[in-house]
Amino acid sequence: FKQLTDLVIVPGHGVYQGNGTPLDESNWFLQPEQVGSVGAFMAHIGKAVEIVKEHDTALLLFSGGATRAGAGAQSEAQGYWAAADRMGWLTGSVYRRVMTEQYARDSYENVLFSVARFREITGRYPDRITVVGFDFKRERFIELHRRALNYPKIRFNYIGINPPGSVESMAKGERANAYELFSKDLYGCGGRLREKREGRNPFHMSHGYRGSCPEIAEFFDYCPKNPVQVYEGALPW
Repeated sequence: FKQLTDLVIVPGHGVYQGNGTPLDESNWFLQPEQVGSVGAFMAHIGKAVEIVKEHDTALLLFSGGATRAGAGAQSEAQGYWAAADRMGWLTGSVYRRVMTEQYARDSYENVLFSVARFREITGRYPDRITVVGFDFKRERFIELHRRALNYPKIRFNYIGINPPGSVESMAKGERANAYELFSKDLYGCGGRLREKREGRNPFHMSHGYRGSCPEIAEFFDYCPKNPVQVYEGALPW
């Protein structure tokens, strides 16, 4: 895996529960507001697999923890991997380059923890990052999460695919419940974002990335008194 240079991330949302086709929403554990979004989830998965097929130095990580008690202890990442496998998409050399990151509880952790997981697998940090997700979340990832990580903008790409139909209400919810919160708390370590994280870990899981990524061990705990103060320490990318 040392030859891999590019990281492709698909943030998880619902949990595919492994019974029957992943194209049928009844086979997923979804929040009420996610009904109708499974087609978009599958489009994210399919696009990411396509990228990895075209680039033999890319690693795809499905990212997302076991965030919902009602879905059982299966992580969002495991569900996405199983959905891709069920569709017959993980064939040939692609199979070895599609893995999971199973601890993220929100979109900031989707990115940071996937970078850490890339380091675990390859022994290095990614030269380029591509996130495949909802288009209405683009600004959150590029303007906020990328900036919080001090990751070079020229090496960070976002591919957005929305569900069919109007996404106006989703976009408004994104602005109020995510973008605005992260814009005032870049690292998500206070107030409502911290509460959300705590509520999204019903099985009390904890990651080991501080040990496997010693170069950024202290960065995982960065929580500035000024919640919009970007980390000024050295980062290996």
